Amino acid sequence: MQKLLVFRENALGQLTSDIRQNLARYKSEKSWIDDVFPGRVWSAPSKIAALPEDLLLLPDDAGDHDLENVQRLYEALHGLTLIQASDPRLWTYLAHVTFWDYMRKRWPIEKRAKGEDLEPGYGTVLDRYFLVGDRSRGVTRHGIARLWWAGYTCYVEGQSPGQGLELAKPLFSKQDVYASFMERAFSKNKALMQAVLRPLLKRYMDGRPFDVRDDVRALAKHLVLVGGVTILDAIDSAQMESIVEAYIKQREVLVA
Repeated sequence: MQKLLVFRENALGQLTSDIRQNLARYKSEKSWIDDVFPGRVWSAPSKIAALPEDLLLLPDDAGDHDLENVQRLYEALHGLTLIQASDPRLWTYLAHVTFWDYMRKRWPIEKRAKGEDLEPGYGTVLDRYFLVGDRSRGVTRHGIARLWWAGYTCYVEGQSPGQGLELAKPLFSKQDVYASFMERAFSKNKALMQAVLRPLLKRYMDGRPFDVRDDVRALAKHLVLVGGVTILDAIDSAQMESIVEAYIKQREVLVA
């Protein structure tokens, strides 16, 4: 069976160091890694089965297809260990080689990110194409890793990946919902996050999603405040669901 390739450590280090000088290459329609490592062996086989380049749906007029791509990627990489799923060599390779077409469509550097007044594109490349700095936050922002980690967070054990990802529906109803919750420290607690998402799924399925930007940000901040007086990891799932439901009802009254 053909194995998925990953970056060698030295190649990854050089690629990370040379982001600025390679910035224009991130507008290329084709992967260009061979051009910056001429005559060098810059990849190595992993223990993971190779993935088809067309696994992910490309953004189009119908939307970004994040939810569908969570299902596709998590099913394909369902057997990843958490150590493998935190490895920058894997995700950086997938972003720069296997899923280059997807990355160019979903995270084009021409789309200005926050704080990029002086170097348009640099922040997008750093956040979406690499895992640098705090990996626990980085995997929720990386263009490919974010899909797998959302799948891992939402997946309900005992079902097939395709059937066990219902909780991803409210999470990807809008980008603000994903960012508000997955980019918080408490998102690393899978049981806690599933308890948070269950009330949101109920509203989503009832046709009244809780996905207004200010509302979801306020809920996320509320949970951080709860964590300031109580250890969130010590709260059981039923209690967390009650906290979320009570806050949503209170918020609905305030904005009614």
